[in-house]
Amino acid sequence: MKYYIAHNNNDIIHYDQVEHGQVFSSGQEFIEEFDNFDDWTDRLTVLGIDVSEIEKIEPVKVLEVTRVKFFLALNFYQWNGDSLGNHVSAIMDQLPEPAKTVAQIRMDQATVFKREDAMLNQAASILGMTESDLDDFFRYAEREEWNG
Repeated sequence: MKYYIAHNNNDIIHYDQVEHGQVFSSGQEFIEEFDNFDDWTDRLTVLGIDVSEIEKIEPVKVLEVTRVKFFLALNFYQWNGDSLGNHVSAIMDQLPEPAKTVAQIRMDQATVFKREDAMLNQAASILGMTESDLDDFFRYAEREEWNG
């Protein structure tokens, strides 16, 4: 989840909470982005907005995705300036045997990828992804436009 404030010389125009994969756009001169709700609401308060009525939107937790959606997401989800799939390939290439073969067979044969899978969580950790980052990836993979 990202949090945005769009304004022009501290004249607040609008603000919003946006899930990963969605886009926030504004014609305003200044757009501020925040990674957490508390920093965002603190800044809104400094700018004179009453935040007492703002409710934190809790993102939906996606527990598993199909093989097709998982691989689409690997190709299109950006992580540290590159597709997540390229990062995963690099990790798999560096694994010692037999872990490399096990990981490759699991990737090749899985029909569903589960958010709580230990190997998947270990790979995410090696990449420096947080629990929240991995949740964002699974939400991204579950995009409606990939149903079809």
